[in-house]
Amino acid sequence: MLDRSPQRKALIPKVTFIGAESTGKSTLSLKVAAHLGATWIPEYGRLYCEQVRSVVDQRDMDLIVLGQMALEDWGMRHAPRLLVCDTDVLTSCIWNERYFNHYPDWMSREFEKRRSDLFLLCDIDLPWVADDIRDSGGERRRWFHRRFLEELRARHLPHVLVSGNYAERFHRALTAVEQHSLV
Repeated sequence: MLDRSPQRKALIPKVTFIGAESTGKSTLSLKVAAHLGATWIPEYGRLYCEQVRSVVDQRDMDLIVLGQMALEDWGMRHAPRLLVCDTDVLTSCIWNERYFNHYPDWMSREFEKRRSDLFLLCDIDLPWVADDIRDSGGERRRWFHRRFLEELRARHLPHVLVSGNYAERFHRALTAVEQHSLV
């Protein structure tokens, strides 16, 4: 039986993939988690937009953040040794800023409580791939990348830029996780 105590939760390292749309986060995070035998948490915001609706108002963003937190909490309770997340609350903060020009203080506080041990920032050097959900290519994509870098640096968060083709990204992500002694 898994130990689900608060002390157990604190011992599970967490790696989060972040970045602009269409940078390979979902594919890469899932592949890295599978390779490392880690528990993987999907991006709740994408699930929400696919199943419910796109972001229309602040309530949508609030629900997305709460959903992401619930998935991460589940992952922390069930991860045997490492939790790999395809985005997190910081991502929702930046999306909130994009839609509403700010993010609520409660989101920032929640992010601080659940910070990852390592952030893997996926670069925008892959070609943009449009789909029914994505709407932030071109200059918006560059804006997102810049905002992620600004937040990572301002908050002094451990991060590694993951760039190159898919094979190179996979190799860089694994190397970063190993170098940060998370496995």
